[in-house]
Amino acid sequence: MKKVFLVLFLTVLTTASLNVNATDKSVTMSEDALGEAIRSYLLENPAVMAEVFENTQKYLIAEDEKRQSEILKKNSDALYNDKRDFSIGRPDAPITVVEFFDYNCGYCKRAFPDIMKLTQKNPDVRVVFKEFPILGPASEQAARAALASKSDGKYFAIHQSLLNARGNVSGAALSSLIEKHGLNADEIVTRGKNKDIDAHIMDVRNLAQSLGVNGTPAFIIDNKLFSGALSYDDMQSLIDEIRSSAN
Repeated sequence: MKKVFLVLFLTVLTTASLNVNATDKSVTMSEDALGEAIRSYLLENPAVMAEVFENTQKYLIAEDEKRQSEILKKNSDALYNDKRDFSIGRPDAPITVVEFFDYNCGYCKRAFPDIMKLTQKNPDVRVVFKEFPILGPASEQAARAALASKSDGKYFAIHQSLLNARGNVSGAALSSLIEKHGLNADEIVTRGKNKDIDAHIMDVRNLAQSLGVNGTPAFIIDNKLFSGALSYDDMQSLIDEIRSSAN
């Protein structure tokens, strides 16, 4: 905010000073007189203020996007190439979507059918799922169970069931869900507490913090961060723009 007002003040000061000096180059103004001249100029030309605010806003947005893009590129390997994360779509797909999600997040549940539709209609898109359990112990328990089932080839089945379930899934309900997929619930819960999964979840949390991700869902598409739910149409539009740019 200080930067905004600094840019605003310098721009207005320069504009007003030029206007005054253009009238009489021989005039040497006191600080008070210059201030009054600036005030008078702005009162007579309010459009100048609007223009300065608009241009400053555009500049700050562009700078923020540039800074965010640089952070995302710096963390690209952790985002796109962590073999511990589950993904759907071709491994060599030219377009990758990353989702930070929580199994007990209502918006994540709503987004899941759109993500599936996106991959079905776009064979050149890969989606990487980042387990980011931030909604309490039940969310972490579900995330650990899903990650523990990966070695049994059941991750995506568990993932779909958890996101399709109504409300939170924990305790006996989670055990029942796990066993419906032919797994031993006690074994999966125990395996979900191992150090490798501890490290995986912590790494995702640290990555999210470094990127400024503090809620779910959050999407990374074309090195741009989108906080909050995206509809199928939103995502498809972004994918189409990426293809157009590439061509």
